[in-house]
Order: sequence, then C-alpha cells, then structure tokens
Amino acid sequence: MAEPVRVVVYEKGQESRAVWAVPGQTVWDVLASGGWETGGYCGGRGTCGKCQVKVTGDVSAPAVDEADLLDARGVSSEYRLACRCR
Repeated sequence: MAEPVRVVVYEKGQESRAVWAVPGQTVWDVLASGGWETGGYCGGRGTCGKCQVKVTGDVSAPAVDEADLLDARGVSSEYRLACRCR
C-alpha cells in the first residue's frame, strides 16, 4: 500500500492547514475529507470548471479535456480542476 502524503492547503485570509491523502486520490476528495467546500455543480465529473485550485508539487498531468476547459476559461497552467487533479 502506498504511503500517505501530506497536503498543505492555503486559503486566502486563513492559516494553512495540512491534511493527509492517499496517492492517486483527487484534490476534490482530499478537500472534501478536510471539510472544505469543493465548489462546482457537476458533482466532480470535470465538466463545469468551477472547482479550480492552484496547485504546486507532484501532481498528475492534466488530461486533454481538462486542459481545454481551463484554456477556454483563460486560466494559467498552475491552476487545475480539483476533481481531475491527483
């Protein structure tokens, strides 16, 4: 079994908080398990683009459809959809 990884969440105007995640888990699931509102109305299917998060570190590469959605919204490459990023 893979070792858990520490994820630090920085929220504007708040102190950072750390949560633990299983490698391969989506950022959406990590945030939800930590009590954060994940946003979006598509239920994590990656179609609405409302769960954008800024990420750093070792994360999965964006799939073509995710990159296309973010590009269409004018979002820079440091942003990802929480429901698609692992």
